[in-house]
Amino acid sequence: MNDKSFQLFYGNYIRTQRNINNILQEELAHKMGISKDALSKIERGINFPSFTSSLLLEKLLQLDHNYILKEYENYYIDPDEPLEE
Repeated sequence: MNDKSFQLFYGNYIRTQRNINNILQEELAHKMGISKDALSKIERGINFPSFTSSLLLEKLLQLDHNYILKEYENYYIDPDEPLEE
């Protein structure tokens, strides 16, 4: 696992969930207190939100942080790959 792969996964997951919930990027960004551009960068995997912002984002989209991590683990982590140091 590397940070960039999780960042890309997380951004795509957030964008997908936002679209499923029919929430505009501008609306979600406003509720978070960030710019549309900042949210766009999160969704494209360019930036990653702070821990506090990620919890708010997940709350607004009614997502479970543990479920997101499990999804990533199930699809993107090779159990035979050595851990990075």
